[in-house]
Amino acid sequence: MHKIRKTKQMNGVNKIVLVGRVASKSEIRKAGTSDVLSFDVKTSETWTKDGNEKTETVTHSVSMWNEPAKAAAEELTNGDLVAVEGSIKSRETKDKDGTVRKVIEVIGRASCRER
Repeated sequence: MHKIRKTKQMNGVNKIVLVGRVASKSEIRKAGTSDVLSFDVKTSETWTKDGNEKTETVTHSVSMWNEPAKAAAEELTNGDLVAVEGSIKSRETKDKDGTVRKVIEVIGRASCRER
């Protein structure tokens, strides 16, 4: 049996690795003095239930900042297979009608692609 080592404090880990297809045109823009690249990545999961194949596809919003954004902007195109490493961030925004919406996005720190 393995012993579990006790620590005084565990803060947790916020890390995600997405592997999927770039599903939108990625454009770099300025946000204050920073460069930001926003794009979507679609991931799919397939399984069999009761003899029928099911597929679920999820669209993930990704934002990359500064140097990682510049590097990804030069390389990524719609349809590329990409791996993005980063963290998950949630925030709230208000739409034109004043309705508060929760947005969950991946803040990418690194990416690589395969065509």
